[in-house]
Parts: sequence; structure tokens; C-alpha cells
Amino acid sequence: MDEFDYSNASKQDLKNHWANMVIPHLVGRKIIGVEWQSEEEVDGNGWYCSAVKILVQNGKDGDPIVLTAMQDDEGNGAGAIATNIVGIETLPVI
Repeated sequence: MDEFDYSNASKQDLKNHWANMVIPHLVGRKIIGVEWQSEEEVDGNGWYCSAVKILVQNGKDGDPIVLTAMQDDEGNGAGAIATNIVGIETLPVI
């Protein structure tokens, strides 16, 4: 359970907290796929566009960790990802 005190945390404290929570799950893992959501996933989320999904090898079981871009914290829609790849500066919603 997350016992972090969000009510009095600075932005830097929040960044550090979330980084510390996600680092063990992502750092050193292998990206095993990149795909866009299926129409069924889009409909299931109540969205109108398909978001990019990054699949990461999960060391705990057979199911990959799935990172899906969203518009905001509430999941109000699919989101794009900005990159520093020349010629592919944005992974768009489709």
C-alpha cells in the first residue's frame, strides 16, 4: 500500500515518489512490442481514438507490462507521446 503523504508534497517530492515506484518495474526491462490499441480496447475505454501501447517484458509472469498513453490522469482519452527520434517526433493517436 502507498503510504506517501500527497497532501503536503512538493512537485519534486511527487516526481521522486513516482519515479521510485516505477523504476523497479521498468529499468533494465526489454521493450518487446509497440502497437496501437484495438478497436475493442478503444471502445472498452470509451475513447474515440487509439493510443500507442508500449509492451515491456515482465519478470514476474508471462503477461507484459503495458504502458498506454492517455490524455490525462483520469483516462479521458487516448494520448500521444513526444519523442526525440528525428522524423518521428510524435507517436500519434489514431
